[in-house]
Parts: sequence; C-alpha cells; structure tokens
Amino acid sequence: MRRILIGLTLVAITFAQPVDEFIIRGKETIRTAIANWNEGEMIAARAYFERGLNFGEKEWLFRYYIAYADDQLVHYYQAKSDKKSALKYLNNGIDHLNEVIKLNKDFADGYGLLSSLYGEKMGIQPWTGIMYGSRSSTLIRKAIQLEPENPRLYMIQGTSSMFTPEKWGGSKERAKELYLKAAELFKSDNPSPLMPDWGKSDIYAWLGQLEEKFGNYDQAKAYYEQALVVDPENNWVKHQLMTRLTVKSARENR
Repeated sequence: MRRILIGLTLVAITFAQPVDEFIIRGKETIRTAIANWNEGEMIAARAYFERGLNFGEKEWLFRYYIAYADDQLVHYYQAKSDKKSALKYLNNGIDHLNEVIKLNKDFADGYGLLSSLYGEKMGIQPWTGIMYGSRSSTLIRKAIQLEPENPRLYMIQGTSSMFTPEKWGGSKERAKELYLKAAELFKSDNPSPLMPDWGKSDIYAWLGQLEEKFGNYDQAKAYYEQALVVDPENNWVKHQLMTRLTVKSARENR
C-alpha cells in the first residue's frame, strides 16, 4: 500500500508541473540518452513523453517526441543488427507521426520526421519502396512548403538523396548541396524551447560521411571535428564516425 501511495504522490508531483516545463525537461532526457548512447535511458525518455499524453493538451507535440525517441532507438538497434526491435520502434514512430500531422496540419517537423522514418523503413525493407517512396517525397515537400527555412528538413532531404540509388533519383552531389544549405540555415535556427532543435551537430556528421563516400578523408575529418565543436558530447561522431575514419585511412595508407 505504501508503494502505491508513493507512486501516486510522484505522479501528482509530475503532473503538477506546467505542460511546457514538462516538455522541456523531456527534451533534456532525450538529449542525455543520445549523449550516453544508452538504450535504457532512451526507453525511459520515451515513456516520459507517453505519460505526458495524460495532460490532454499538446498531444501532437508529445507524440512527436515519442516518435523522435523511437527514431533514436531504431538507430540503436540497427547498430546492434537487431532488425526486429528496429522495425518495432520504426513502425510505432510512423504511427505516432501520422497522428501528429492529423492533429497539427501546419507542423513542418512532423511531416519531415515522418518522411525520414519512411525512408528508414525502405532501407530496412527495400520492397516497401513501392508503397512508401512517393509518400516520403510528398511529405518532405509539404514540410519545406510550410517552413522553407527549417534546416532539419534539408538535412532529411539530403540524407534521402544520399541513400537513394541514382536510378531512382538519388544523387550524392545533390545531397551535398542540401547538407550545405542545412548547415547554413542552422546558424540562424532558433526555435522556441518547446520545438524540435536537433541537428546542429549532426549536419556536420552527415557532411563528413558524404565526403568519406567521395574518398575525401581529410575533409571528412574536418567536418567531424566541426561537429564536435558544435557539440563536444556527440558520441556518434566521437566513438563511431571518427574511429571508423581512422581505421579506413590507416588501411588505405598501408
């Protein structure tokens, strides 16, 4: 009984917070989970935003951050070659984002992230391209129409172009143009504390990976270093991309 009372007290304290403060704290839990590259922390951050649905307001924004946490978990499980878990969170994120754009038809980041998740689904299950390819393209165009100065949208579009085969309209050169445009827009990107603000460091991680594909390892390293200037805690760059580049450069210089 005592445990139940304590639990109810904690819930009451949590939901006594203003909705905006709750969201801002939730964003920080996601940032910490990403920095630590920790599965359990990300699942906890996701659950935090699920509890926020009980507020009965800003449902579209809570669902967006649940889907954003899902997207991070997809990346985690892909790195572990756990396709089943990756697809579980990917499909869940897609479901949430479809609700997001129903609830708020003017939320560009919702369309953008949904486009990205469809792209990731096609990457894991290429046969779904016939179902989701055109939808993904339509969603990102809609997002850019709503917010033509939103850098995350060009980063998503660039990543799509980088991984789409040329015979289906992909282009690494076009991807670089889009990434550079995103990097420039990030310099003046200043959303409100409640809104999505991710990507300022990751854009240089994507530029670095693109330069790796071009064989420009010095330029790739420079971009990775710039990513760490923007966010010294970007463990994706520190522990994965830089390490991979070092190994690759050493192998080719033998």
